[in-house]
Amino acid sequence: AVWADLDADGDLDVIVGNMDGDANGVFRNDRGRFTDVAEEWGLAWGGRTPRDPANGTVRPCVADVNGDGRWDVITANYGTPGLFLSNGTAWRNEAAAWGVAADGRYDSCALADLDHDGTLDLYLNGTVTQGRNWPDYLYRRQGSRFENVIPSDLAAVTADHGVQWHDLNGDGTADLALTGQGPHALFANRLPDSLAVRSLRVRVVDGRGRATRAGAELRVFAAGSTRLLATALVDAGSGYDAQSDAPVHLGLPQGGRVDVEVTWPANGRRRVTLVRMVAVNGREVLTVRAR
Repeated sequence: AVWADLDADGDLDVIVGNMDGDANGVFRNDRGRFTDVAEEWGLAWGGRTPRDPANGTVRPCVADVNGDGRWDVITANYGTPGLFLSNGTAWRNEAAAWGVAADGRYDSCALADLDHDGTLDLYLNGTVTQGRNWPDYLYRRQGSRFENVIPSDLAAVTADHGVQWHDLNGDGTADLALTGQGPHALFANRLPDSLAVRSLRVRVVDGRGRATRAGAELRVFAAGSTRLLATALVDAGSGYDAQSDAPVHLGLPQGGRVDVEVTWPANGRRRVTLVRMVAVNGREVLTVRAR
């Protein structure tokens, strides 16, 4: 499951992926009362074949895929994966148009800006089932499509389950961690220093300094402007066999200084904290208190 304020009404909704031909649940939160709106919002089947007992959704991911400021939904499925773009009130599956509709058996999705160009890239992992290793895909964003650029040494890893991006060595880039059937594999992302420094890590905490703000929204703007550079969601618990580190990694298309906005949805309100003129250097972790 993954928590996010999908309808921007000030409380956290939850998407639940279901297997064995069952529909996914999308529970809209109305001040503490939850209603399943998966059919209404177009997310019930996640792009897979409806009611097929061999199909299911293992992990849903929430991210701003196309950079319009709204939350989109990606589903790692047994079956064709889904990429649902939001128009603000509903979601439409654009997996085929974006080049990610390869039928398979997937356990997890994970998104990060690998090359610090200001757009999100996507990892979809294939599982092992009935004696078959299903392939992984590393999709790099190219315009309004994704292109599979997985290198041979990464594609050769035994089928994995847990997939997470994290700056493992503190050099400013998002590295890849895979765990599942074989050894725990770690892949370092080697960008030139001039690109590696174009990133920011943000840790969102509550008033007592605890990382309890899953569902908080991060938006990074060019300093002193409304030009959106990056968007991310604070996640907790949605990874299949895995959990990401608390600081959120944001790749940026520029260096210099930025303004960081944190929105924390709770109790029907969207509380906003703004930190201005943050230096971008790829190394330090910015801690923001969302009260």
